[in-house]
Amino acid sequence: MNNISRNNHFVAQMYLEAWKNSDNKVWTYDLLVPNENCDLWSEKSTKSIASLQNFYINLKEKEEVDEIEKYLNEEFETPASIPLKKAIIGEKLSISDWRAIINYIGCQIVRTPAFVSKMLKTAKEDMGSTFQQTVTELAEELNNISVDKLKSYSSNKEYDNDNKMFPLKIVDTGIENNGKALIKIETIIGKSYYLYMMKHLLKETIKILHNHEWKILDLDDRVNIPTSDDPVICLNYYADDTYDFGGGWNNIGSEIIFPISPRKIIYTKVGEKDIQFELNYELSMKIKTIIVEHAHRRIFSMDKEKWITKVRKRYVNLDEFQREKQMIKNWHNNYKNIESEYLEHKLLRRDCDETRRL
Repeated sequence: MNNISRNNHFVAQMYLEAWKNSDNKVWTYDLLVPNENCDLWSEKSTKSIASLQNFYINLKEKEEVDEIEKYLNEEFETPASIPLKKAIIGEKLSISDWRAIINYIGCQIVRTPAFVSKMLKTAKEDMGSTFQQTVTELAEELNNISVDKLKSYSSNKEYDNDNKMFPLKIVDTGIENNGKALIKIETIIGKSYYLYMMKHLLKETIKILHNHEWKILDLDDRVNIPTSDDPVICLNYYADDTYDFGGGWNNIGSEIIFPISPRKIIYTKVGEKDIQFELNYELSMKIKTIIVEHAHRRIFSMDKEKWITKVRKRYVNLDEFQREKQMIKNWHNNYKNIESEYLEHKLLRRDCDETRRL
């Protein structure tokens, strides 16, 4: 277990290489800092940016494993590495190259802390149908089981094609009525639910992205763009020149923008075919602005550009900085110590009197 990969990159090092400077490092601009004395820019190796300890580490048979990290690397990062380099230097892409790049775009959307933050805000609503379906299936499975057999119940159902990742706790309340036992089924919103959703999106929902027409677009020669810790932008752009970042993978009119180098983006507009346009200076600067505004907590650039710090002022707040730092620490600790009980899918016993008190 000591050999598992704990420094989990939510933006791949191979992707960030396109923004390396002459020192073979990337300039980073933090958007949330504890005090005004923090440097505006810092020069860092790709190994030490866009990563968190234990971000994807999951439990399998009560042991910590890095199978999610390996899955992301083997299924998405490695296949896209060469196609992305070909796209950057202008080589023609094959069908398989495009497939790998599009898969990587989908992967990059769902693997970031920014995505986690959005998911947690809507999790109660989004997980409702999945939970209801699971409860219905469990009810059918448990309905004909006697009380005696129920005491040793352990679900054989796989809630995911690979492992039981959907968080679920089945509790025997200790209350019986007419030979039937009253049980309680619970779920929890946290890392376990996120990992479950990420795997589902990358196996099923990602197929939607392959229905769109994608283009590699060059920016105006006078414009170099940065990237960020949330590099794929799902944009809704309105006729009155306003926009938001609530675009959907299959929402007609939504635009998906993915910077792949300081001079190129990959682009699609959902529902539009035969995309033909060039990025003039005005459009290139608009895209640059959108990239900076969309960043979650950090912007990556080839150089220390004052324009970036003027467009997006950093937020100086010690309390918020410490709160977020603690949330990151709790992300895995709560998963191990609290959510782990929801991953066993076994019947848990609870004393009847205790249940009545609750």
